[in-house]
Amino acid sequence: MPARNRHDLRAFLRAYTVFRFFTDFAFVYAVYIVYFKIRGLSVYQISLLLAFWCAFVLVFEVPAGALADRWSRKHMLSLGMLSKAVGFGIWIFADSFSLFALGFLFWGIQETFCSGTQEALLYDVLKRVSREADYEKVTGRAHFWSKTAAGISVFLGGFMASRNFEMTIALSSLAMIVGLVSTLFLFEPERSRRHEMRGHASPMREAFSEALKNRAMLRFIVYTAVVLAVVGILDEYEQLFFHRAGLPIAFFGVFTVMRMGMEAVGSRYAHILRRTIGGDSMYLLAFMSGLFLALALIRKSVWLIPVFSLVFLFGSAGEVLVEGGIQRLASADRRATVLSINNLILNGSAIAFILGFGFLSRIRLEWGFYGFAMILGVFGLYATLRERTLRNASE
Repeated sequence: MPARNRHDLRAFLRAYTVFRFFTDFAFVYAVYIVYFKIRGLSVYQISLLLAFWCAFVLVFEVPAGALADRWSRKHMLSLGMLSKAVGFGIWIFADSFSLFALGFLFWGIQETFCSGTQEALLYDVLKRVSREADYEKVTGRAHFWSKTAAGISVFLGGFMASRNFEMTIALSSLAMIVGLVSTLFLFEPERSRRHEMRGHASPMREAFSEALKNRAMLRFIVYTAVVLAVVGILDEYEQLFFHRAGLPIAFFGVFTVMRMGMEAVGSRYAHILRRTIGGDSMYLLAFMSGLFLALALIRKSVWLIPVFSLVFLFGSAGEVLVEGGIQRLASADRRATVLSINNLILNGSAIAFILGFGFLSRIRLEWGFYGFAMILGVFGLYATLRERTLRNASE
């Protein structure tokens, strides 16, 4: 690699790491639901806000990815960070449902503008210098710093909010501005910004066709719809698991940081799993996630919370492997759109699993968790055996 390219890549990766860190360095993550309640919203209104946020992301995820494939990915990231900063800023002064919803709207813009775009930009830059084989290693490191930032901010956010909620939110908004500044130091290959417009089909329709007709890519999408969706919404119920285990509320933040730490480690070393285990690695990770979730449910004990946290280590490693697989298979001019389609399917599947968990938990809380464990374990075991059978047959 020429010295200039090495220097450019190092500068890009430094800015990209800072961007990913400050994207999730939000102290308000620890307390925003409680903040809504203190500001006068009912639990029903808070649920409506969360539903509104999910619906917005579902509707605009793919169009935003298509825009990133036709326009500047760097500018998309900059606008996304500005939008999130504005959303948090609105919450400082919000005292009504509509203003809190407006804040979520701006946060949703950030999610749709950055989701898929940041991964596609990274892959484009690595490919330009013939380093695309290192994608899992590099993006795993970025995930590591993102999870680390979330863990630090959640740990500190509760203590900060106990003194001043508004200052906690203001500092979160300021962190997004720092993330915005870091995007100004990114660059993107020329071809990722300008593509020749096609008249015979829309970019989104082409991307859907590419995603669903490619069998190899379909494997990753199915994995996303099942495994990543389950693990992704499991953290929404972790406080119920903590309460069931008898953990004092004062220590909820500490064990949330443990979970985030497991996610960071799983992301950081996913590339090693890919090299050592091979093509079956992500399915083995799914099976291990289900196994450890089931083990964590054997008894109601605080000592089993670390076992529960291991589920997220395997889940985050699988997420990195899926991203890398899709990056290698997607066309350069539709990469962000395909990733957005994958995220769209993730969110849609997650809604179904949330409803299923809620139904089972009405009978008994453990049933919801055991349902998730069964889905992960059975899917992982079946897919692993199927992949090995197909590989042996081809040999």
